[in-house]
Amino acid sequence: MDDNDSTWSLGGLAVFAAFVVAAGAYLTVRVTELAAAGRLGAPWPAAVLAAELLGASSVGLYALCLARRLPASLTAVARSGAGRVPPGTHVHVLVPCYTEALTIVAETVWAAAEADLPPGATSTVWLLDDGADPAKKEWVAGLACPRIRYVAGRARPAGEVNGKAANLNAALASIYPRGVGAKPPGPHEAVAVFDADQVCDRAFFKKTLPLLFEEGGVDGRGAPPSPSSPPSSSSARVGLVLTPQRYANVDERADIFNHSNRHFWEAMIPGLTSWGMVVCTGTNLVLRSTALMGVGGFPADTVTEDYLLGMELKMAGWEARYLAEYLAVGEAPEDGSLFRQRSRWCKGHLQALLSRAHCPLLQGRLSLLQRLLYASGAWAYITSAITTPLLSAVPVVALLSGGASPALPFALTPTLATAFLPYFLAVHAVVYWCDAPDLLRALWFGGVAARLLWWTYAKALWNTGLWALGLKRASRFKSTAKAGLGPSPSGRLAAAGGAAGLSPAASGEAAPAPSAPVAPSSPPPSVASWRDIWAPLLLAATSAAAAGVGIARIASGEEDSAALDVLTAWAAYNAVPPLLLAHYAWVGRGRSLRAACTLAALASTAVLAGAAFAGWLFLPPHIRGDAFGLGDRYTGGGGGLYAPAGPKAAFFADAILSALGADEAV
Repeated sequence: MDDNDSTWSLGGLAVFAAFVVAAGAYLTVRVTELAAAGRLGAPWPAAVLAAELLGASSVGLYALCLARRLPASLTAVARSGAGRVPPGTHVHVLVPCYTEALTIVAETVWAAAEADLPPGATSTVWLLDDGADPAKKEWVAGLACPRIRYVAGRARPAGEVNGKAANLNAALASIYPRGVGAKPPGPHEAVAVFDADQVCDRAFFKKTLPLLFEEGGVDGRGAPPSPSSPPSSSSARVGLVLTPQRYANVDERADIFNHSNRHFWEAMIPGLTSWGMVVCTGTNLVLRSTALMGVGGFPADTVTEDYLLGMELKMAGWEARYLAEYLAVGEAPEDGSLFRQRSRWCKGHLQALLSRAHCPLLQGRLSLLQRLLYASGAWAYITSAITTPLLSAVPVVALLSGGASPALPFALTPTLATAFLPYFLAVHAVVYWCDAPDLLRALWFGGVAARLLWWTYAKALWNTGLWALGLKRASRFKSTAKAGLGPSPSGRLAAAGGAAGLSPAASGEAAPAPSAPVAPSSPPPSVASWRDIWAPLLLAATSAAAAGVGIARIASGEEDSAALDVLTAWAAYNAVPPLLLAHYAWVGRGRSLRAACTLAALASTAVLAGAAFAGWLFLPPHIRGDAFGLGDRYTGGGGGLYAPAGPKAAFFADAILSALGADEAV
């Protein structure tokens, strides 16, 4: 088999294997040493250990994604734009909106309507206006284009959880009515979805529809295979084709909230799809109509209908294709809107995990691996909400405790030092593993975002937990406010009226473009409130104070301890990302934020490199020698870097040191 056709990533597989071995060794040492010291049941040491276990499990699931990749040949024809579809193929393009400005929505509608189609395919674009805006209705009517239709006025029941899903389902009910004599979806019909701000590329349908039909092995029935016998790639029934998202208003040099999310689009989804998962992200996608209607449409009982739809399609026996090409551009939320968006994503995953009907771990139609991978999204949110504050508190508590020497929830023993260094390196190999060097910056911003948003996830976890206990009503879908990028960011709107085939009008006059602003428009994004940012900023302040105390102790020379060095650097590292949040909120977001991010990236990289170097220095002298002449500070004297190891931990250290080629065990 050609390397390009392999579903295994040799580099990613090596990183995953290294992480599993290193994590197993390190966590075994942690548990045995705490048990030997009689501190396994002590609250603070046990809490820190639990946080480490949580973090390792989440990193391990991510590393599992890196072990697989998508064969290049799978989408080669689609990328060329030369793919074919069956004659009579028709795609219904759904553009749901609520209070977004007409200037935003019109751009999306026009782009979808004028997009090129494979030979023999046709399309209809549906503007699904849940806000019943008269201006939008008038604008569509003025186009006089039968391929662009306006839908509004659905009934909105009290207690509705997901308005977007209900809006989409109402449109599906019009397109595919049920009842006696109703005509089911044809085998060559598809549904595409674009969020109100997602402007698609002209080649979107030429590259996605062939993947949905040509490679799906259509036999005229459009029926899924049996879930009990997963089909091979050559005969799979493809129910979904997904493409990634990008945003015109995101500066990737200052993307502190990780809007670009490139590790998700370019590493995780290819891996998950290669493992056989159906991943749905709610926009920039096409669905086989028979697949969508076969699972009952868009799930409307959680606020993340896309996540559940992917799992429902998988359980129904459908497969997915992922085209890792950016074929649409949208607008990322800012300020208060972005915190609401991330909270909604978190709540939706948690609602599924904590419900009997949708919990991935309880789905008998999924394999054990699939259950774990579908649950990994919620698990990542839980892990971030718990581990970030707990592990960040370790150097703060130790340095501000007021004792003569740092108070730690673990003992810095030779065994721990020997086990920790490979684990530290393995974790960062996973976090920063990528095929393209230009991804490194995006991966760093992913870590920054996790440290800025943990409080948002913690609040979502608390509120969803109350809902699961019946103490609070379910969270509801709230649309994300968009400021708008101008009347026509890409220039397409101005030229759209002249596009061939859009209007039956013989005059050939350009279709009317909306003026800006058009009422009712989305409310302007709100500035991040204190309830969104106070906890990360408090963590930054305490970490900076702890680092200051550590620096003062080191400078005074009153304490000669390697533990003091490590804790001081750890506290300083933890203070950096929240300080970027403060800069974003109160200083600026343009050139100054880019400069601050560059300095922060350089500083944190230097600290990480120093930590790795210090980890090597922490190894027992007979392994690494003392070429740097550091004497007692890093070899067990002055301040007591090393504490005695328990018998089980010492036995485990023998194996590690022997594997490293040491002449003698500690």
